[in-house]
Amino acid sequence: MKLVSLAFGFALYAVVLLLGFFYNGGHIWSLLHPGEWFLVLFGPLACLLTGYGFCGTLRHFRAAFGSGVPSDLAGTERFLSLWIAAAYGTAFIAFILGLILTMSYIAGELSMIGAQIVRSLNGLVLGVLLAEGLLRPLKHRIAAGK
Repeated sequence: MKLVSLAFGFALYAVVLLLGFFYNGGHIWSLLHPGEWFLVLFGPLACLLTGYGFCGTLRHFRAAFGSGVPSDLAGTERFLSLWIAAAYGTAFIAFILGLILTMSYIAGELSMIGAQIVRSLNGLVLGVLLAEGLLRPLKHRIAAGK
């Protein structure tokens, strides 16, 4: 039940954000940048694998999402804290890499520069969405013992 309510809450959160984005004139194509999605989703995973190893990451991941027995709640909370920090760090790195890429287009058309800036900001927003929209509520739910 924990996983279902978490998935529903995150999906509702994402829908509300997207509706606000579209209401203000946003276009779906400005959100679809696979490179940023790849960085933000797999960068923190690499940090977790480095810190906890494969078995530890899998054990805490299963405990956090309700399919495992959370025998070590404090350890799972620390795991989620590291995941949140890694999501923020990776988002910042995606933003900086996007700005570096933008600098290679600096002599080009303004529309191309604008698209590159949107791409770099997209990585930042995705990382914050992962950390604050999914991971922090999950951490608070585990801390509350639900």
